[in-house]
Order: sequence, then C-alpha cells, then structure tokens
Amino acid sequence: MTWASFAGLAVLIGAASIGVVMCALAVFGAQLGVQTLAVVAGALGAAGVAIAFVVPKRHLDGIRFPIVGAQRGGSAGATVEAAAATIVACVCVLTVFAAFRSSPWLNDSYSFWLPKGLLLAGNGLDERWFTESDRYFGFIHADYPLWWSIVSGVEMQLVGSVDLRVMNALTAVLLVAFVASAARLLWGRVRPWIVWVSLALLVVSPELLRHTQSGGADVPLAVYLALAALAAVLWLTAGSWFFLALAGFGAAAAAQIKLEGAPQILILVVLPAILAAPLVRRRAALLIAAVIAGLTTTLPWLVWRSVHDIPSEFVLRDAIDPRYLAEHADRIRPSAQAVAEAVGGRDWPFVVPLLLALTIVGLVLERRALWLLPAGVFFVCLGFFVWIYWSGSDPLDFWLPTSTYRVVDGALLAAAVMVPLMAERVASLLAARRSARARVDRPAGETR
Repeated sequence: MTWASFAGLAVLIGAASIGVVMCALAVFGAQLGVQTLAVVAGALGAAGVAIAFVVPKRHLDGIRFPIVGAQRGGSAGATVEAAAATIVACVCVLTVFAAFRSSPWLNDSYSFWLPKGLLLAGNGLDERWFTESDRYFGFIHADYPLWWSIVSGVEMQLVGSVDLRVMNALTAVLLVAFVASAARLLWGRVRPWIVWVSLALLVVSPELLRHTQSGGADVPLAVYLALAALAAVLWLTAGSWFFLALAGFGAAAAAQIKLEGAPQILILVVLPAILAAPLVRRRAALLIAAVIAGLTTTLPWLVWRSVHDIPSEFVLRDAIDPRYLAEHADRIRPSAQAVAEAVGGRDWPFVVPLLLALTIVGLVLERRALWLLPAGVFFVCLGFFVWIYWSGSDPLDFWLPTSTYRVVDGALLAAAVMVPLMAERVASLLAARRSARARVDRPAGETR
C-alpha cells in the first residue's frame, strides 16, 4: 500500500510536469510526438534524481509520513478501516477496467480535444487551426489551453492508432492516482479508518465514475485542483516543503488544462492562504508565491494567443460591467439553480452533506470561525460559476444542461479531501472531551 500510494503521487507529478513542459515546447514550434515525450520525461526524471541528491536531507524527511498508532480505534476501527480500504481498492480497479473498455461519451473529446492533440503531435502548433478562413474551419474553444490535447495526442501515438478508449483510460488512471495520493498525504495526520471511509464515500459517487468515461478534461482538472488544495492545507498546517512544491505542481497543471483552472486555483488555494495569513504569515506568503509561479507557466500560451489574435470566449469587460450584468440579471436564477442541482442529489450523495455536517459540528464543539472556511471556499467556487453563466452570452437552455454537471467536479473533489481533515479534528475534540469527563468523574485518590 505504501508503494502504491507513493506511485500515485509520482504519476500525478510526472504527468503534470511533462504536460506543462510540452505545452511550452508547443508554443515554440516543437513537434510533440513520442520522441519529444521521451526526451522531456528523461530530462525531468534526471532532474528529479539530481534534486534528491542536492536537497538537504531535513527537507526530504518531510516526505516520510508518520504512521498512526494509538489512534487506530481498536478492533472496531480496524474492521471499518479494512472494509473501507477494500471498497476503495475494488472500485478503483473496476474504474480502470471499465475505462479501458469504453469510448468517450462527451462530444468535446472527439470534436476538439483529440483532433487538436493529433495535429500537435504530428505537425506542431499552427495558428491556421484556430481561425476560420475560406480553406479552414477553426477549432471551437480555440482559446483553451493545450495540456489535455497534447497528452491525448501523444497517447494515440504510443498505442499506434486512434483509439478513443485511451482517453478514458488515462482519466481513470489519474483519478486512481489521486485517490492513492490523497491517502498518502492524509496518512499519519488522520485516523486510518477516517481516511478510508472518506475516500470510499467519494469513489462510490455515481457522477464521478461516469465522468471518468467522458474523455473530457474535467476529471483531470478536478484531480489537480483537489491536489493543490490538499497540499496547500498541509503546507499551511505542517510546513513541509514537499507540500509547497506539490501545491505549485497542482496549480501549474490545473491552469494548463482548462480556462477555469486558474480562477479556481485562486479561489481554492490563494483565498484560504490570504484568510489564514494572520495565523501563518510566512507560510501563506510562500504558498501564494508558489501558486503564482505555477500559474505563470501559462504565459507562453497566453502570449501566443495574443500574437495570433486568438479570441477568448470569456469577455472580462462584460463580466465586470455593472450595466451589462444588470441587463442580464434574468440569467442568475437559472444559473444558480443548475449549479446547485449539479452538486446535490443522488449523483454526489455524500460530499456536500458531510462538508456541511462537519462544519456545523465543528462550530458547536469549538466555536471558531475557521470551521467556516472549507464550506465558505466551496460556495465561493460555486458562485464563480454562477457569475460565469450570468455574464456569458451563450443561450442558457443549451449551456447549462451541457456543462454545469461537469464544471463543478473540481470544487467537489477539493471539498471531498477536506472532509477527512475536518472529521479528524472533530474526532480529536470528542476524544479530548471524553478524556476530560473521565478525569472529572474519577473518584478522588483513584489511580489507574
């Protein structure tokens, strides 16, 4: 289990860094085939080995996570832990198996993500694909980043044919790697039974499993958003440099996958860091710097878009214009209703109820405003999407049904990895109260 969880971290970090580097190479005219992938992967691997020798040992020690001993919870806790871990393992195996045998159902996968990737892998970046003319039809969503397209195109070259099942397979592998990574990052900080029960309740969510077979970039984006959010919290609370670097990797990958990646990173990572700054000023400042460094990896693509006059679908001028927003105020209610329906109900049956329940219990037990932060950030992220639909120009009767159920994946996955941390705090508070009550109730002079 230890090696499997560390392998999950390696997969996420490797995919993030290779994809980010290849996005930059695409802008500078490189042909992004298997040979380029091999060179980039080899160079990054060598750099990682060199860093392991150069970085002081005290910083690497933070990667060796402690083992929970006394908090295991006895035989009942061990039974629950084993059962939940078995559920997680079985669902992950079945998810990967099903993904390898299914073709993407989302039309975005084969209408622009993969075609763009095949052209990048075979010919390099060409501005003619992004503009319409008498001879060319430009791609829809021309302003989208290239990470998922590049990864998908190289995948097809690796298998030697255009097999769309490969896109689902990679999505499932990234999700399983994230589940393993979350278990590794939480291990030693959260009781094992809480870790596995929380992850089990996440992986059995029907909508999450359905999205692993969409072929789209929503699950990969959600994985890196949640990874960055979890690493950021652990950095702010534990201070290990490994978590800071991990937050930077997550931010870079999220920004390179979809347009909404960077704004969500600002909400899920930078906003909590700003709010926590009075308590951990230096760590918050370093976290914000690491996130900004990750987001700057998108600059080559943004510059290329500007140079070649690639229009953006999101018009910031309208989105912040009070007059424009007032004229489109009738879009608020249906947008908010659609986003609310996307995060609730039977498709995501556990994440939001657990988040809200733990928030209420924590407030009752401890009466600290800090308990409002996870739920507050989650709802700010949902509000961000309401604002996007409100300020957009596409007809809502088409836009909402085809996107809201997918774009909330990142906020939900980030909320899901906060649940075990909150549950651990609640369990610790209850245990401390029981211990204090036992000491008070013990007759005078009685000893253990």
